[in-house]
Amino acid sequence: MAQIASRLSHAKTTRPPIERLSDRELEVFQMLGQGTSTSAIAEKLSLSVKTVQMYVARAKEKFGVTSARELMREAVRWEEAQVK
Repeated sequence: MAQIASRLSHAKTTRPPIERLSDRELEVFQMLGQGTSTSAIAEKLSLSVKTVQMYVARAKEKFGVTSARELMREAVRWEEAQVK
């Protein structure tokens, strides 16, 4: 049983961060990459700003970054790669 848990844990950490985002986290991440502010994201998705901030915090954790600026940089890079 411990071996299975270890494998699952390892599989989660070896997947690229973008693949570990939930659908909603990815949606918020994409919007950040397009330069959309947190409050505008909240409005567009009919969510509270606090909820969007929670999605941003989860994404930061999954990307291993500590600031919103670092996450924004990752989001812009990812968004640019999608356009090409």
